[in-house]
Formats: sequence, C-alpha cells, structure tokens
Amino acid sequence: MVNSLLKKSKENKGHLNVTYSIIIIAQVIKRSPFYSSERRSH
Repeated sequence: MVNSLLKKSKENKGHLNVTYSIIIIAQVIKRSPFYSSERRSH
C-alpha cells in the first residue's frame, strides 16, 4: 500500500518536471531572436 503511494507520487513529480521543462523551453524559444525573426520573415 505505502509502496504504491510512493511510486505514484514519484511518477507525479516526474510528470511535473516534464511539464515545467516544456514550459521553460517554450519561453526560451519565444524569447530567442531566431524565433522572432522567423516569425517576421513569414
């Protein structure tokens, strides 16, 4: 019982980390000059 709960919380933490890194990467891409110049040229 306790083991499955620990495993679940670990999986949730991993999922949160993935979500945070995706958000951070998206922010970095949006801020990068390459991205904005690409948007302007199209």
